[in-house]
Order: sequence, then structure tokens, then C-alpha cells
Amino acid sequence: MGMFPFCFFIYQSQQMSTSVSSDRKIGEEYDPHRLIPTKLDTAIYNPAAESLDFLHATITKDDEELRRIIFDVQREAYVVQPFPCIARYGFLGLRLKSHPRYKEVLEMGRRDPSALLLDIGCCMGTDLRKAVFDGFPAQQAVGCDLYTDFFDHGHKLWSDKDSSAIKFIFGDVFSIPVPSSLPITPTAKRDRLTNNSAISKLEDLIGHAKLVYASAVFHLFSEAKQAEMARKVAVLASTQPGTIIFGLHVGSDVKGFEYEPPMVGGKMFCHSPESWRTLWSETYTELYGAQFAREHVKITATLVAGSMAANNPDPNRPPQKRLFWSIELV
Repeated sequence: MGMFPFCFFIYQSQQMSTSVSSDRKIGEEYDPHRLIPTKLDTAIYNPAAESLDFLHATITKDDEELRRIIFDVQREAYVVQPFPCIARYGFLGLRLKSHPRYKEVLEMGRRDPSALLLDIGCCMGTDLRKAVFDGFPAQQAVGCDLYTDFFDHGHKLWSDKDSSAIKFIFGDVFSIPVPSSLPITPTAKRDRLTNNSAISKLEDLIGHAKLVYASAVFHLFSEAKQAEMARKVAVLASTQPGTIIFGLHVGSDVKGFEYEPPMVGGKMFCHSPESWRTLWSETYTELYGAQFAREHVKITATLVAGSMAANNPDPNRPPQKRLFWSIELV
């Protein structure tokens, strides 16, 4: 996803449909039924030049036809959930492409057939399709989301239901089991998955995902739930050298509650670069021991000024910063 308002991808245990029950909350701050649907406005359709080039190359070069297709898909997707990223065309953005590790990810996919790329909260799969367009092997790409209707909308947008080799699966990250006996002994060698054909559920990827990407997901949760999600993601990821967990979301100079998203009630818990590095250091120490975390885990986190909605900002939202981060096993 690209330079647009973040999508609210909700990862809660035992959620198996495209709706969220009225007594459920996102983390501890958000209630999805406090999302206020707005009238969809075609006048704010304003894709970034790079996004438009990608859409022209993969959907149609005819701008009027492209707009018609996008507006049709937008209307249908907004019925699934009235997410701001749908209303403000965030589903067309290229966030993965904007990440500093993007070129490295592409190269890793080309040279290593076991380098499976998992996009957590993939929505319609725009980021994965862009990566495949740029050379990442489609058979090594997996997208997961709770709202599986979005997969159909993505196939409609790109007319590729019968041709795309990207695997899309239902995925609840919080359902991933963490072993009760800790620390875990890292697996020195395991059978390698060399394509996505055998993957039907998120649990199939446990210990196999060498590239795990999460954009605009962690900031949806409380501090405690973000720590829990980090543990689940680390269990999904491979422990082999070269594994990269990476992404971006709203951040802050000092961790705490300081941002109120538009169309949503409640405050957002934002990590600082320092607290984010601490979170992941503690996560790997808990799961695999202090020596493994110290010797094999390289964490980077950089705060960048600018809205997640850089190309189509909401004039009513406060100033925002983005936290670009990665965890690499060495």
C-alpha cells in the first residue's frame, strides 16, 4: 500500500468472516464500528505518478476506463468495511516500493527460491502485484488478510483471477501459537518451501517466511498487543540468516498516545525508533534467548517526517511521521 491513509487491517483471534462483531475492539483503542462511512468522492482520486504508471501498465492505459474500473471496485470494497484507505484510494498506493529494503527484497526473491514473501494485511494485493511486476517471483508471494472479499476485488481490478500465481489466504496473525517452553532452539535446518502452492493457511508458514512485510498494521493496536503481534510474527519468520521482517507505520519521537486517526474514535499508540528497537530486541530475547538476540538480530528503525497519506492527505488530520523499520537475522 502506498502514500495514502492507512488501512485498518484487524488481526483478532477466531475472526473468520468479513465482518467484525459489535462487541469486538481493535486492540484496546479502536472500535471498528466507530469508523464513520463517508460519501465516496471521485474528485479526490489523485494517484501518485508512479502508482499511475503501474496501473496503466497492468490494468489499462485508457484513463477514463481506468477510472471507471477503480471507482467500481472502490464502491464494492467499501461495502466490506468503510476503511479510510478505501475511501481515499489508499488501496492503489505502493508502500512496499517506498521501503529502503525493497530492492534487496526483489534480489533475494530472484536468487533464493525459498525466499517466501508474506504481506500481512495485504488488502487487494497491490504491493505484491507491484513486487511481481518488478521481478519478484509470483509463486513465492503470499498475501493474508482477515477480509478475504478484498482478494476478489483485487482480482477484479487487475482481471487476473485465473492468471495470477500470487497466493492469497485468510490470515489471523494473533492465532499463531507461541511455544509454551521458552527460549526456543532455533532450527538449524528444515525442509524448505520453494513456492506457495502448499500454503493454504497462515500456520503453514511458521518458521518458513524469510521475508515478512507489515505496512500500516502494528499501529492499530495497544502497546501490549503490538508486543504480542511481534512475537507472533517472529514465530512465523524463518530463523535462517538473511531473514528480514520489515514494514512501516505511524511513529513518534517519543512513544505514547498522540495521534487520533480521521473517521475513528480513540487514540493511536505510536512507537518511537528507540522503543521499537527495544520491542524487537526483547521479542527475540524472549523467544530465542539473549545470545541469539545479541549475535544474530539486527534492528533498524528510522522516523521520517510526512504523512502516510503523502499524495492524498486528509486536511483534517494532524501532522504525522512514518516509522520505517526492519529486523534482519545475520
